[in-house]
Amino acid sequence: MKRQRILWIVLDSVFIIIFNIFFFSLSKSDLPASVWVNYFFIHLSYILLLCTSFLVRRGNSGAADYARPLYLGTSSYFLITLLVGVMLIIISPQKAKASWLIHVSLLAVAAVYLIANMISNEHIADNMEKQEKDLQYIKKMSARLKPLITEAHDSEVSRRIERLYDTVMASPVKSNENAQVVEAQLIGMLAELEDSVNEGKAMDQTRIIDEMQKLVNRRNSML
Repeated sequence: MKRQRILWIVLDSVFIIIFNIFFFSLSKSDLPASVWVNYFFIHLSYILLLCTSFLVRRGNSGAADYARPLYLGTSSYFLITLLVGVMLIIISPQKAKASWLIHVSLLAVAAVYLIANMISNEHIADNMEKQEKDLQYIKKMSARLKPLITEAHDSEVSRRIERLYDTVMASPVKSNENAQVVEAQLIGMLAELEDSVNEGKAMDQTRIIDEMQKLVNRRNSML
């Protein structure tokens, strides 16, 4: 891992090294301020490109989708800045005002694009995290109910568990604070049902399943 990181640093440094070799080899000794303005912004745009990964929202499965528009923005900004900067360095205007205005404008456009995408990514990521959190109830319930269908010794109990399983699977994914209270009760009762199935107490199983069915219906009616 350490070796790989070193190799990435070396690869990232290639452009800076090559650019500076050509810049100092081909440039005159007495350069106007406009050249240094372009030199600065070319380096700034490249550093921003290298830092794109730090702008990406982490923590869920959508990270790759969040990164794509950000890399498009920073790479486009770098290529445009490089092209404009090299042209202005060749022209070498005596006054730096035009160079400043051009590069500040390019940076402003890039900043607006990046910030807008980052805000959008935050909104999408928050929604995805909420959806994933809401799904936990159905995932937990269904994963633990399904094996009980075959483990129950009584055929009637098995059918009731299957109906309960189907109701849970058909439940709305979206949740809220009131529904989450009922969900916690259901998870607790599910543990009771599992113990009852293991002990083979059919009457207890029927009672627990009926109570759980009512709670599932109550939970779904809240949404």
